[in-house]
Amino acid sequence: MQLQSFAYTESSKIKPIQQKAKINDTVQILCLFAYPISWKFNGSKPLPNSIYTPWSPTLVINQVVPSNEGYYECEHRISKTKKEVARSLLLVIGKTH
Repeated sequence: MQLQSFAYTESSKIKPIQQKAKINDTVQILCLFAYPISWKFNGSKPLPNSIYTPWSPTLVINQVVPSNEGYYECEHRISKTKKEVARSLLLVIGKTH
């Protein structure tokens, strides 16, 4: 059994690295990897196509809600066993606990 390898890359591969948004704001995250790419939320949960355009380098989140807070990762698969991952942190301000 061959293990998958991946590395979090330099901050230059995703813009912004971290951002703050208020509830109902719209945010964008840009991934600068070569195609194909995919997006994940908090490391494991693949984002549904209703949230982003498949293979698109830009993730747009409309009407931010508290549950949107977390890490958004763009992933570029190099081969069946290798991938590159860059991540951006979205902090939601003004949320209630």
